[in-house]
Amino acid sequence: MGSAMVNIGLTAGLYVVFMSLDVGYAWLGLAVGIGSLIHVVGDCMTERGCPVLWPMAYKFMLPWKIGIKTGKKFEQKILAPVLSVAIVGLLFWRLAY
Repeated sequence: MGSAMVNIGLTAGLYVVFMSLDVGYAWLGLAVGIGSLIHVVGDCMTERGCPVLWPMAYKFMLPWKIGIKTGKKFEQKILAPVLSVAIVGLLFWRLAY
């Protein structure tokens, strides 16, 4: 529930900031498309792979069993903070231009 409230607050805040800066929404489709592609690539990097061509049974995954184990320390302590900083940095970069 707390995560949903943070999400709602951030969305409302960004809406107010974008409206006050007169930022258009032409970039939104590109951002969603790139985000979705990166999400699928990330899913393919997990230990279980990703059924990109579902309903076909083939899963795309990294070879040699080197996939990332989800929910472990690497994801929680390294990957999540790095991605969070990158997202905030991209937001400030977008607002600056």
